[in-house]
Parts: sequence; structure tokens; C-alpha cells
Amino acid sequence: MKIVQIMPGFVESYYCENCLRDNNMVKALRKMGHDVFVIPMYMPLKRETASETEHSEIFFGGILTFLRLKVPLLKYVPRCLTKVLDHPILLKWAAKKQGATDATLLSALSLSLFKASVSAQAKELERLVVYLKKHEKPDVIMLSLVLFSGLSKTLKEHLQLPIICYLQDEDEFVDTFAEPYLTESWAQLKNGSKYIDAFFTGSQYFKAIMADRLDIADDKIVVIDQGIPISDYQQRHVLPDIPTIGFLSQVTEGKGFEELLDVVILLKRHDQLSSVRLIVAGNDIFVDRNYYRKMLAKIKEADIVDDVTFVRAFDIEARKRFFNDISLLCVPAKTGVSYGLYILESLASGVPVVEPNIGGYVEMIDKTGGGILYDPDNTNALLMALQTILCDRLTLQSLGALGRKGVGMHYDINNTIEQLIIEIKKITNAKVVS
Repeated sequence: MKIVQIMPGFVESYYCENCLRDNNMVKALRKMGHDVFVIPMYMPLKRETASETEHSEIFFGGILTFLRLKVPLLKYVPRCLTKVLDHPILLKWAAKKQGATDATLLSALSLSLFKASVSAQAKELERLVVYLKKHEKPDVIMLSLVLFSGLSKTLKEHLQLPIICYLQDEDEFVDTFAEPYLTESWAQLKNGSKYIDAFFTGSQYFKAIMADRLDIADDKIVVIDQGIPISDYQQRHVLPDIPTIGFLSQVTEGKGFEELLDVVILLKRHDQLSSVRLIVAGNDIFVDRNYYRKMLAKIKEADIVDDVTFVRAFDIEARKRFFNDISLLCVPAKTGVSYGLYILESLASGVPVVEPNIGGYVEMIDKTGGGILYDPDNTNALLMALQTILCDRLTLQSLGALGRKGVGMHYDINNTIEQLIIEIKKITNAKVVS
């Protein structure tokens, strides 16, 4: 099957679940014999993905997209002169600047992309259509985010192809927008979604959320367990001597980092857990630097500087070392998520998880059996859950082994791809018949 996948380039400054998911899927699709042509948006592709798959140049490069919004006359400047602004080095530099990934500062820019056909980005959308017409016609176009739905009407009109789209926690990003951008953004995403033939997501929870937010018919959204390449991970058999909690995500208020830090401070007052440590991974730069400084001040005030380690590297090899060094993983997010890649990576490594009883976490723990759920928005419940499991090494080992087995049964990326292709063929066959 020939697939054009439109996906954002790889964000190297923090642990991006969507980026990692896209890279895993491209590799798995190609490994199973499917022809995948990638259109990178905003940023360059991850190095290994770029070397393993056919791909275009970057479209809607981050710098140019921003400048088009600020300098309307830029649309008259020839591509040969603006192309330099899409150079990977410049784009990576821009991505590391403070605010580059701050949704509240990107409201206007994002909205211009959500309505790309009629905004300052229209000329770039035309360039994308011309580029695709010059290549061999694929069977389907796959959008990795509903944030790209602003492209769907134009792509459908000019290419006459089925368009499918993955749904994964886009609401977290859009809901941080200020008005009037918030309301208009959801209206534009809803409108763009009308031209998408099918949606895929990782949990029943998120299917219900987005069916409501985007007014999508229930039968247009298919739930497929979003898997990972299990062979990339080895089960950890030996627990660290010192009880150690791992946090793998962005250090933000929404991911509940301060709540976890408060609990670690309380745990250290427990006789059996006075030596407990916290290892934090997933950030090369910190999106909310003021929040990060506040957390550093709290760590210093509690006199636990030596017990909290921030690991800046989070590539696959660094993540393997991270999982080998922790007793369990805990990312106490404050809102429900479609699914947690960090949970799958942790369980695949034989490391149990402790997560709030909300969103897709519930479905993941239910299927794998590799963790403990606690009442959300309840610091004492999190404290008791962590205290109980950290003091029981046999439970840590048994939950880790159970989680590894559960991930193999339900979240193997090969199964994900097989289910995805079955659904895509239903759509393409239906289009041919009609």
C-alpha cells in the first residue's frame, strides 16, 4: 500500500509522544512492506527516520510560517529566496527558543494553519498540492494530527484521495489558547474534519472526547491500541538498591510534576523511604522556564538537591538507562490523556507505573495489569500508592513482569499496523466501489 504521511518533524527539545509515535509507525509500515512517503511539517525529520524513508522537503517550516503571519508581503517573495529559512539548522535553533512550543503564544499562528486555505499560509498549501501532484499517486493520505485538518479540504479537492487522521491529545494543546482564538480554532478543526474519511485513536476515552469536540460520527473513529516496537526494550530484572521514582515527560504543571515533587518530600519522612530518589527525564529545554525555576527553588528549600536528578538526554538509549535506574514510573497528569507512550515504554522495560485513575490510563492499566491507579487530584492517595508499592519489592517485580507481558499482548506495534491497514483498505475499497 502506498501512503503519504503528513507529520510534524521531530521535536528534539522535549519528550514528544506524537513525534515518537510517528517515527515508530513509519518504520513499522516500511518494515511490513508498505510504501510510505513522508511530508515533514514545521521541523526536520528525526535523523534515523529521514535515512530510512523517502521524504519531501519541509513544508510550513516554522520560521516561514511565523513570518508569513507577520509580513503578508512575504507571499510575493520567490521560493528560491525564502528556502534558506527552512534549513534544518535554523529550524532546530528556532525550536529551542523560549516560547517556540508555548501554545498560549502560538494561538494566532496555529489558527492560521487550521484555516490554511484562506489564511497567510494559502500559498504554502498550494505549493504542497503542486508537489504531491508531481509524485506517484498514493492510495491514501494520512494526517498524524487533527491539527492538520485545515489542509484536508484542499487536498481532497485536488488529489481525490481518501484522507485518514490520527487523534492524540490535541485538545491539551488547543485548550490553552486565549480567546478569541480558542473558539475559532475548534470551529476550524471541526470544519476541516468534515473532509477526513476516518479517524484513529488509542482509547475509547479519547474517541468519546473528540467525537464530541469535533462533531464526528461515532463510526468514523476507530480505536486501535497504539503500540511500540517491543524488541527495542529489554525487561529489567534487578531492582535498584535505592527506591527510585522516575518521571518521563515535560516538566509542566499539567503533567503534575509539582504534585509528584511534594509527595517525594513527604515520602522522605517515612523511615523505610528516607533515601527515596527522583529521576526526571524528557527535557532538553524546559518549555515553561519559570515553572522549572520554581521547582528548583522548592527542591533546594526541601534540602533534597542530591536526591533529585534531571537527565537531559532522552533518546532511546538514554531512556533504556533511565528505566534500568528506576523502581517505578509516575507521571501524575492532571487531565485525561488518549494514551501514554511513557507507560508503554516503562512496562515494556519491566518497570511498573503509578498513574491517576483518569482517561486512557485506565484502559492501559486494565489491559496490561502493570500498575496501580489512584484517585486523581488527591495528593494523599498518590502518597499512599507510592509508599505501598515502593515498600514491597516483590510487588514491584511482579507488576513489572505482568506489564511487560501485557504490552506484548496488546501494544505490539506490528499488531497496530495490521489493524490500521485493515481499516485503511476498507476505506480505499469503499472509495473505489463508489
